[in-house]
Amino acid sequence: MHTFRHTTRIRLKALILVLAGLTACSLFHRRPNDPTPFTTWASMVPRTPIVAILPFINKTNQADLPELVRVGFYGHFSPLPFNARKLGETDRTLEFLEKHQKKSFQELSPRELGSLLGAQVLVYGEVTQFTKVYAGIYSQIGVGAKIKIVDSQTGQTLWEDSYDTRFHEGDIPVNPILIVLSLVRTGINIRADQEFRTIDDLCRNLVARIPKVSFPEERKGASPCLCEIQISAFKDLARAQELQKKLQKKKYVVFIRPVEYGGVIWHRVLIGPFDCGQETDRWKEKIKREFGFDAIPLKIDASR
Repeated sequence: MHTFRHTTRIRLKALILVLAGLTACSLFHRRPNDPTPFTTWASMVPRTPIVAILPFINKTNQADLPELVRVGFYGHFSPLPFNARKLGETDRTLEFLEKHQKKSFQELSPRELGSLLGAQVLVYGEVTQFTKVYAGIYSQIGVGAKIKIVDSQTGQTLWEDSYDTRFHEGDIPVNPILIVLSLVRTGINIRADQEFRTIDDLCRNLVARIPKVSFPEERKGASPCLCEIQISAFKDLARAQELQKKLQKKKYVVFIRPVEYGGVIWHRVLIGPFDCGQETDRWKEKIKREFGFDAIPLKIDASR
């Protein structure tokens, strides 16, 4: 009997060591990032940028995981000194793009995407792995993701990072009672609440590692003021696209954004953003001179 217990204990130890050895090496992953491009860029921008967090790409077999990670990332990112677009507004614009223009956001350049969303900064994300191991006395759950923060005007990658979070539970029971307790505890480790804990830890660490920066309005106590210019608006998408092509031939970066008024979808043809004031006035005059349109400046609301 003693020999059987001793042999069982050795096998249990071996099992746990094998499981831990297979995964522990990637428990924490830090990229050799250089914060200089990010901090240099932040010191040169004239105003607090508007940020759009794009849908995360899925590299796992968990269909709902990317959106959970994206929402978690947004929650931790929001307190930073950026103007973060609400996810719902970003999604509605991208759904319009896919439905009416038959394009995925991944087909657009950062400049085109930034113009479409009215954002100077884009956050691309990818959920890279999901692991759930349950082997009696040992359980483990892990999630990995990577992000890339891009200047939409230049396409420059300002910061990219990846992180893997993993929680595990397991011990070496020495008697039958402890075996039962161990099985109960490791079973709890793979419940849904533990998955959310793992996702939250992943997102918290991804955001915490973004270089700390401040922007002119924060340093001076001023409020950011950005405007887009609406050249026209149409109920008919085809007419909006026709005007868009006409403007693009003149090298304008122009985009269409849908808005709903009284149950009717209008397709705004827009350029920008620009500093509200003299810069916006100059562009209004240019549009009037070249196309005869009385363009309308629209102040950007980062929360829309």
